[in-house]
Amino acid sequence: MSGHYVASGSGSWSFQGIFACLVAILTVVVYSTYFGYSSNRTSVNVRLMKPNFAKTSSHRSVERKTTKVPATPPQNECNIVHEKLNSCNKLPNFFLYEDQRHHFQNAIINFWHLQKASGSTVASCLVDLYKRLGLPLTAHGGSSCRKKEEMLGYANYFNSSNGQPVVRGHDTLGLCDFFKEKITDRKCSVFTVFRDPYDRLVSHYFFNRQVARQTSSGDQLALILNKTIKEWIRKSGSPVWRAFSNKWKFERKDNGKEICTELQRPGAMTIEERWPPIDEHLTDTVNNLDKHLSFIGLTEDLQTTFQMLEEVYGLPFVEVCSDMHVLQGTYEDTNATEQRALKMSAKREIMEDPEIQHLMQFEVLVYEKAKEIFEAQKKVILKMKRARRKMRNLS
Repeated sequence: MSGHYVASGSGSWSFQGIFACLVAILTVVVYSTYFGYSSNRTSVNVRLMKPNFAKTSSHRSVERKTTKVPATPPQNECNIVHEKLNSCNKLPNFFLYEDQRHHFQNAIINFWHLQKASGSTVASCLVDLYKRLGLPLTAHGGSSCRKKEEMLGYANYFNSSNGQPVVRGHDTLGLCDFFKEKITDRKCSVFTVFRDPYDRLVSHYFFNRQVARQTSSGDQLALILNKTIKEWIRKSGSPVWRAFSNKWKFERKDNGKEICTELQRPGAMTIEERWPPIDEHLTDTVNNLDKHLSFIGLTEDLQTTFQMLEEVYGLPFVEVCSDMHVLQGTYEDTNATEQRALKMSAKREIMEDPEIQHLMQFEVLVYEKAKEIFEAQKKVILKMKRARRKMRNLS
């Protein structure tokens, strides 16, 4: 009987039976080894590498490469692909990583203020919150060396047991690594509020013109006012990428003072460095956004953002912040209808420009991923609230 093993009269196996048995065993081993590893790895890759970005008329979808991620990361690594942010000091997303939530009760609160994305409203809210609670609040923080040197003077504050220390400001994204290296072993949580990148850039452009009218004069004012929005975008660069790519180092001088040195200055960057093209490195950054940021809010849904912030940090954000709207600038010397028309025209102009679309790829990818995470956070908070209601009903 070909293909089956049989026993001979002496109790031994036939050659065909032995061969078929060995083939069957080998097949099982190979199948379980390969597909078992593949299954584990796929679950990691789906989690990290499948943003499922929505294709819309306003946002161009970009093809992304798949990065191979080890099935089981080493015990002492944080499994964050972006090398600059490979720090165990930064807490991942509060809602999506349940096993890390207990760290938030005593963590540093680091608000990364993304300009023209409700940042001034949230920053003012934090100030008012801490004043009401009678807690100390740090000075404005940032990624510049000057700000980092100032932060060294706040060592006692960041190590204090009096509440949750707060640092806020533009480009504070890398401060959690800085705190770990220079100040404290205390865990650090970074949160920010994103906004549609085209809307944000239009708002920022007109806001800069408004500020220039109030603070500049002569040739300097003319230089700013004569610059088109496209020229301004090319020169300004991606604020999101600048926050992720800021590099610095500290050196101790002979007098014992520590001096910070910027390793990359935005003014000296090429347009490709200001607006980096999409590559595997940037794709990894986007797909690890839930590890880089402890919470993500959206300007388009600020009320829900405050509700979720209240859940994350246990502070009365809704009561204090719901009616706040700080620095909602006017555009030129026009009425509300003309303002909206100016804004829509400028947005349409940059969205229809192929070069600007190309420059904006990273910003768009980050925003689409942020919206995806925001929706996931909403689902989790609803489950948490239902579970609490159920517990109250049972008690």
